[in-house]
Amino acid sequence: MKSILKAMALSLTTSIALATILLFVYKFATRSKSTKKSLPEPWRLPI
Repeated sequence: MKSILKAMALSLTTSIALATILLFVYKFATRSKSTKKSLPEPWRLPI
């Protein structure tokens, strides 16, 4: 039982880590693409 729980905990932590890494990569990719095209006009006008 203990080994199964350890395996489940490991898989949970690894999946969470992978999800966070994917999120950061996705945000970074979208930022790098949008900063050049859409950021200057819509973001600076309202402020």
